[in-house]
Amino acid sequence: MNTPGSGSYLLLAVLLAVQWSYSAQEAYREGGELNLKPQFTGNIDYILWKYNSSLVAEWSKGDVSVKYYRDYDGRTTLDPSNGHLQIKSLSGSDSGVYSVEFNDKVHEPRYTVEVFKAVPRPTVVVKPLACDKDRETCTLTCDGDIDRSGPVTYGWKIGDTEWITGDPTRTINNDEKTQSVKTFTCRLQNRINAETSEPVENPFYKPSAITTIVVVVVIVLLLIAGGGGVAFWKRDDIKKKMGYDVANTDPPTAQKA
Repeated sequence: MNTPGSGSYLLLAVLLAVQWSYSAQEAYREGGELNLKPQFTGNIDYILWKYNSSLVAEWSKGDVSVKYYRDYDGRTTLDPSNGHLQIKSLSGSDSGVYSVEFNDKVHEPRYTVEVFKAVPRPTVVVKPLACDKDRETCTLTCDGDIDRSGPVTYGWKIGDTEWITGDPTRTINNDEKTQSVKTFTCRLQNRINAETSEPVENPFYKPSAITTIVVVVVIVLLLIAGGGGVAFWKRDDIKKKMGYDVANTDPPTAQKA
């Protein structure tokens, strides 16, 4: 049974599906290059590339060279043998829809291009700067210049746990759970790349009793081992002064008068 408006929803879904099938979406790095490679079979007598409604490059059979328009001249290459287009030194202004005509007919798909700046390596900033074990709460900020980077996802790694998606700023409480965490690390990610910060020490970190005991034991063992080595060295040094051969345990022989 059809409900009122169901036909309209179905038509809208079909139109969206058709539009998606004829639009290839790509993300490119700012400063990088764009390579569009339409697949066309048959003889090519004419090629015209457009950016939105503006002309990019044009070629007709018999032309000595390709004609490039506006600021595309000098950083764009069109291959007349197959219609492939390359644009270098991309900037945000190159974001838009690119389309190509072969022999005066629009060839699908169109290319929806988005140009983003790569995200930088972030830094975990602890606030206030005087955050220490006497405070109840502090904040951590995953800091980095994301201007022109497009949609950015923030990730956090708490100690040795798995990455979790979160906000650019998180509040940490001086409680038992947080005190067991040694470091915090953050990550920035967009459609171009991902960068991870250096781990930052947790201002509320408190070593567990077991950890403290292990550290003390290790230090004691190192001191004992070091003391034994010094005693052994001094023993050999005394033997040498008395005339013993340290490689031979027998006492020195008396010299004849």
